[in-house]
Amino acid sequence: MLLFSLIVFYCVCCFLSYGLTFAYFQRKYPVIAKSGYRTDVVTCTGLSLFGPISLLITFFMYERGIYGFKIK
Repeated sequence: MLLFSLIVFYCVCCFLSYGLTFAYFQRKYPVIAKSGYRTDVVTCTGLSLFGPISLLITFFMYERGIYGFKIK
């Protein structure tokens, strides 16, 4: 049960990290958002794979989530 809880926690952190980072790149730079969409998806996916660490980095480096959350 503990392993399952850790896996769920890790996945939730990955999901939140992706959404916050993607929103940052797409909303902070709206002029180039459409042309850099694929690059942003790849970059955010790679960053989100580090789970809780990437969530902390995302929260502190990308202006504390003021750009919201965005999945697609």
